[in-house]
Amino acid sequence: MRIEVESVIKGEIQNTFGRRIVSSRDCIQLSDDIFQKTKFQLNPNTLRRFFGLVKASFPPSHSTLTILSKYCGFQSVDDFRMVRNIDANSEISDDGTLHFLVSLFRDITVKDANDRTFLSLVINTVNFLNRNPGLTEKFQCQIAKTKNGQEFYFEKFVNIDKLNSYYGNGLRHYYNQKRIINSQVFAHSLLVYRYWLTGDNEMLKRHYSLLEEQKLTNAVTPFIYGRYWAGQLYHAHASSEPADKIILAAYKYYSSVSKEYATTSFPRFELYMAEALVLTGHCEEGIYYIQQAKKNYTENDDYNYWKFFQNFILLETIAYTKINAGTVADELFLKINPMKFYFLRKGFSNILYLLLIDQLKKQGSKHNEQLDALIKETGFLRLRSVFD
Repeated sequence: MRIEVESVIKGEIQNTFGRRIVSSRDCIQLSDDIFQKTKFQLNPNTLRRFFGLVKASFPPSHSTLTILSKYCGFQSVDDFRMVRNIDANSEISDDGTLHFLVSLFRDITVKDANDRTFLSLVINTVNFLNRNPGLTEKFQCQIAKTKNGQEFYFEKFVNIDKLNSYYGNGLRHYYNQKRIINSQVFAHSLLVYRYWLTGDNEMLKRHYSLLEEQKLTNAVTPFIYGRYWAGQLYHAHASSEPADKIILAAYKYYSSVSKEYATTSFPRFELYMAEALVLTGHCEEGIYYIQQAKKNYTENDDYNYWKFFQNFILLETIAYTKINAGTVADELFLKINPMKFYFLRKGFSNILYLLLIDQLKKQGSKHNEQLDALIKETGFLRLRSVFD
């Protein structure tokens, strides 16, 4: 039983960490992340023994297992055993469980978009669904009918790592329930992104045609425009079509709204555009939006800043690497902290990070195992060719 618990904890740790633990460097980073999240210290050597990177003469102590359980979001080893036992042996599709989860979204009054209590509830729900994927279809079908489910679960917590899994599948419930232009563009542009990442050009074109049916107006918010043009860029790239007109149209729109927009919200427009441009090979244009974001925002501007800004550093490093600005790329690379990758795009970000350090000749052969596992898990096959 102890060996089984240790094995399951290892899986939970690697899910929380964002990639497999295969090297001493991973253990050093994991030790730091454990301290940041729990304020308890575990020596990297203890972690090396736990993950079998060096020979262990004795099993991990109860206190070590307790700290590792806390890192994964549980209160203790006993709490971990109880929850995982329930996960494994209960009937996950039980109507009572489903009704309780849906009622949390339907009945709670949310103070505002940054209501920390409700955001914590959403995060815990997402983590629960990650452990119990069999419940996701019925859950998403029902919460797509609720205001909080639409605005928080689907819109605010975009689960990029599960875009080719249950979250991406659930978007059909969302766009069938919320028929306004903003929502249609949001959903279909994300599905265009999904099928660009997975290399499914037929499905990409299907959702692109639905995206193109939407008639955008001035009432459409800037971040939705960002999604829209990002979707256009992914379609153009997959179809081997020129993107000049798309890039110019996006730039003209951004120039007309950027001064007002820059003081009101996190730079999601800049993030979506920079990501699409860099991934599809328009690196200099992508760097422009990255620099705009870095110029206009500080860490105090928005609750989400610290979650997402590592993405700008990661994308900027990739962009300078692709245009052969090696010295700049090396300097930027030192600023990337994988432990700060946002929890709903950790797998995605770690794929790019591993590809990047391979490109910069900073990667050992063991990390190929991490990369292969992440690409298999996410299905994001096209990311392998980002540096081609």
